[in-house]
Amino acid sequence: MFSRITAQLPMDGLLFWKLSGTETLSHSFVLTAELLATDARIDRHALLGQPVTFTLPTQSLLSPRYLNGKITRVAVRSEELGGTRYAVYTLTVESDLWPMRRDRNLRIFQSQTVPQIVQTLLKEYGVNVEMRLSGSYRVWEYCVQYQESSLDFISRLMELEGMYYWFRHEQERHTLVLCDATDQHKAFPGYETMTYHMTPSGGSVTEEGISQWSLAESVTPGMYSTDDYDFRKPNAWMLQARQNPASP
Repeated sequence: MFSRITAQLPMDGLLFWKLSGTETLSHSFVLTAELLATDARIDRHALLGQPVTFTLPTQSLLSPRYLNGKITRVAVRSEELGGTRYAVYTLTVESDLWPMRRDRNLRIFQSQTVPQIVQTLLKEYGVNVEMRLSGSYRVWEYCVQYQESSLDFISRLMELEGMYYWFRHEQERHTLVLCDATDQHKAFPGYETMTYHMTPSGGSVTEEGISQWSLAESVTPGMYSTDDYDFRKPNAWMLQARQNPASP
């Protein structure tokens, strides 16, 4: 079974079979890979937490595309393919943000901007980060993480300040790219334009391109408001409201 996609794994004896995944802005990616082996006794525990890189040939064939992450789950089952019985190992691969979803903490950050707070936490978890911020950010007198995961905490702060991120994949690692403007985006080499297949039968599995496109609309709040109380100024009016220009 020939496949153009290859997997760089920490152990031998596994043959790449299938790969699927989801990657969106401001979310940690999740990849699911299925690999074949004739040995059903490969140490699954030894795979957990290990890095893996998938190499995908691009349509230009000049330089491959890499998908890199850490193995967070391993499952095994048996399946017969072409008259041969294989052990199918299903790997779940996620970004270095994965441990930040598992903690719960209470911390106070003083006299820092949100980019500084985010960078501090990412560094503590060993996440590679590239800052592409063009805006200026206020210094918080204090900012509290209260019984929430580190990922939920920095996600909340980034949403508040209008920041978002995606991941750049390389052969040996992946990097979280933090930005606040679309002009910081760059076209992926070889994919400046992509083919759109008008119907599902318009292309074969060996052709790259967009096969489906959908549109949706949903009800959104017409106004967003916040209120607070300052014990130092009990009569202060702190209500703030903003109309949603996109809401009817």
